[in-house]
Amino acid sequence: MSNGANIMIIKIIAATIIVASSAYIGMYMASRFDVHVKQLESFQKALAQLEFEITFLNLTVVDALAKISGNRSGTIKKIFSMTSENLKNNRSLSVFSAWKMAIDNHKNMIYITKDEIEILNDFALNLGTGDKSSEISNIKVTCLKLKVAEDMAREEREHNTKLYKGMGILTGLLVVILIF
Repeated sequence: MSNGANIMIIKIIAATIIVASSAYIGMYMASRFDVHVKQLESFQKALAQLEFEITFLNLTVVDALAKISGNRSGTIKKIFSMTSENLKNNRSLSVFSAWKMAIDNHKNMIYITKDEIEILNDFALNLGTGDKSSEISNIKVTCLKLKVAEDMAREEREHNTKLYKGMGILTGLLVVILIF
């Protein structure tokens, strides 16, 4: 093989690596929108389970949070588990304080917006402060707010997933064109 052919092969390999890398970055950025929707769904399912635990099993908030953490996975499990542990270890701590500590501690693993965190914090602010019917009402209102947020997140995902994937590939192609 001649020197020119070797150089051409190297250029093709380099171009392929550049395009593949930028496409991967685009897909990674797009996947964050999927995680966002999944976390909102998971919070809603956890709250529905909390409603069941309080309504039908008559568990205390602390015990219900512990039981929910056993049935969840990932970041949601960690948040509910840490909240329960914080409340068990410090009886003078409010549910809101324990919840906020757990949310703040896992902030880097949560792919939800500040407004959605505010919805969850408002929920925790009222949790454990009233009777059973007010607890259920608080859970239902929070679930409705999270459902609206989930619907908006789905729309955002539909729009931005295609955008980020396309931008990743196009950016890689642009870099290849500019280099070569």
